[in-house]
Amino acid sequence: MTGRPHGPEAAVVFDERLRMVPADGPAYRLAAARTGRALEEERRRGAVTVRSLRRAGTCRLVLRELTAARELFSEAAVLAARLGDVRGEAAALIGLGDAYRYGEDHPEAEPCYRKALRLAHESCPELVDFALQHLAQFRMDTGDPDTAEKLLIEALELRQAKGDPELIAATERALERCESLRG
Repeated sequence: MTGRPHGPEAAVVFDERLRMVPADGPAYRLAAARTGRALEEERRRGAVTVRSLRRAGTCRLVLRELTAARELFSEAAVLAARLGDVRGEAAALIGLGDAYRYGEDHPEAEPCYRKALRLAHESCPELVDFALQHLAQFRMDTGDPDTAEKLLIEALELRQAKGDPELIAATERALERCESLRG
């Protein structure tokens, strides 16, 4: 995820694999349904935004409706690219990578993260730490804690420079998971 969660995304916690899960399943499903209805209303008006597609994709991801999540994140990435919204495209690609990773479909995830990281380096440096963090989580999931640790250390340095305690703590938790995988 990029930035602070909004809407239903605010009601998520992270499991032992650092994947988003609803803090309260029924309440989250209701909030996700509202998000879905808002997106459908945007579609009816012909005014779909990258942000609304990403938000709906995140809801589907959290609920493990992975095919729908992939479709929404893909649509968001294409729309963002068409609009020249590099930040939106990078963020959508991170979400798309997660939608593949959560489904254990690892080969499809890495190119998404790599492209997001490239775009972030080129045009939106404020997202580099997010792209690194998600790529590292992918590396942990594929059994490569050494590479994950290197990526996380780089992400941690960037997050420490930002001075955001929540982001720093998230990366520190990921580093702890890396260590436990070596166990």
